[in-house]
Amino acid sequence: MKSHPEKSSLALWLFAAGFFACTWDTLFTHELGGFTIKLYQPLFLLSSLAVLCAYRQKGLATFVRPLGRPFAACMLLLAGYNMGLSPWSAFPLKSFLYSGWLLFAITVIWLTAQHLRTQISALVLPRIAWFTLNFLSLVVLVDQVAYQFGKTGGLIGGNQDSLLHWGMSRPHAFSSEPSYLASFLGLGLLTCAAQIWKSSQRKWMFWASLLLILFANVATTSRTGWVALGLGLGAYVFFALLAGRRVPWRFLAAFLAMVTVVVAIFYLSTPHEQRTVLKNSLVNTIATGNDGSGNARLRAHILAFHFAQDTHWLGTGMGASYRYFLNHGGTDSTVPAGFTSQHYGNEVIMSMWGQLLAEGGPVSVLLFALSGFFMTRELFRRWKKENDLLALGSLSASVVFFGFIAFWIGNVCRGDIWVWYALWSASAVTEA
Repeated sequence: MKSHPEKSSLALWLFAAGFFACTWDTLFTHELGGFTIKLYQPLFLLSSLAVLCAYRQKGLATFVRPLGRPFAACMLLLAGYNMGLSPWSAFPLKSFLYSGWLLFAITVIWLTAQHLRTQISALVLPRIAWFTLNFLSLVVLVDQVAYQFGKTGGLIGGNQDSLLHWGMSRPHAFSSEPSYLASFLGLGLLTCAAQIWKSSQRKWMFWASLLLILFANVATTSRTGWVALGLGLGAYVFFALLAGRRVPWRFLAAFLAMVTVVVAIFYLSTPHEQRTVLKNSLVNTIATGNDGSGNARLRAHILAFHFAQDTHWLGTGMGASYRYFLNHGGTDSTVPAGFTSQHYGNEVIMSMWGQLLAEGGPVSVLLFALSGFFMTRELFRRWKKENDLLALGSLSASVVFFGFIAFWIGNVCRGDIWVWYALWSASAVTEA
C-alpha cells in the first residue's frame, strides 16, 4: 500500500465503528420478521454511502471498478448464482435474503475498504483491527474472572456454560459462540501481529496487548482457534521460505514464548475442577473418538454431500439446509413445536464448505474455492515482491481460513469474516 496522510473522514470513522461491532451477535441486534439485523450492517452501509458521495464526480464506474478483481468477481458470481436459484429453494425467502446479505458484504464492506486504503496510511486498518481485538479480549478476561465468582453466564459478553452447564468457563464476548470469537481473534493475530510489532514504538505495550489477546484466544477453549493459530505460525515460516525471504525468527520465537506464558497462566488460574472438565470434554474425547462437537461437524459434511446429491447437485438453496433437513425427516429437539420464525437462523451444517455444497452444489463450492485461490495468489505476489509483513500475515491467515477454519464454522455471509477479506484484499494491492 502507498502511504498517505491520515484523514479523519466520516467514512473512516463509520468503517472503524462497523469493524468494532462486527462480532456482536448478541448485542444491539434487532429481530425483523425472523431475521436479525446487526449493528455493524448500518454502520458499514453509512460508511459506504459516505465514500460513494466522495466519488460522485468520478462516476459510478470508478466506484465499482475494484469489483473486477478476481476475488470479488467470484464472490459476486456466488451471490448471483444463489440468488437466481432462490425461487427453487427449500426456503425461498431466506435464500433470497442471504444472497442479498452476501452482495451487501461484497459491495459494502469489502468495496468500502478498497477505497479507504487509498486515502489512509497502510497501518490504519490493522490498527483498527488490533484495537478491536484488544477490546474483545478484555471482555473475555472480565467474564473469565467473573465466572470464578459465580457469574456463569458472563458479566459482560456472555459465557456458553450458562447453556451447556459443563462446569467450565467458555466466554465469547458478544459472539454467538466461542468458536466464532476464537476464529476472529486467531485470524486477527495472524494478520496483524507481525506488522503491529514492527511498527510499534513502545514494544512493551505491544507485548502486553498480545498477552491479553492470546489469553482470550486460549480462554475461549475453542480448539478451532487453538489449531488455527498453530497452523498460521507454520504458514509464516513456509511462505517466507517459499518466497525466498528471511523468516522473522525473532518475532516468531517471542510469539511462541508468549504462548507458553499464556498457557501457563491459564492453567494455573483455572481451578482443578474446571481443568478436569476441559480435559474430559475437549481433549480426551478426541483421542477416544467420542468428541461430540467434532464428530457432529464431520457428520455434517456427509449430510451436506447427501443434500447436494438429493437435490441433483443444485443444493437446497442458500441458508435453507436446516429447513430442508426438517422437511425431509430430520429432527431437532430444540423445535418441538415445529418450525417458526424464531428458527429461521438455525443451521444444521457448521461448515462454510459443507453449507456451500449442501445449499449451492459443486458450483458454489468451486466459486468459493476460486475466490480463496485468487485471494492467496494476490497476497503471495505482494509478499514476494515487497517483503511486507502485513501481506505475509494476511497470506498466512487467509490460507488458514480457507484451508481449515472454513471447514468448522458456518455462514459465508458473516461480517466478522468479511472484514478480514476486506483487510486482506487491501493489503494485497501492489502499487506501481
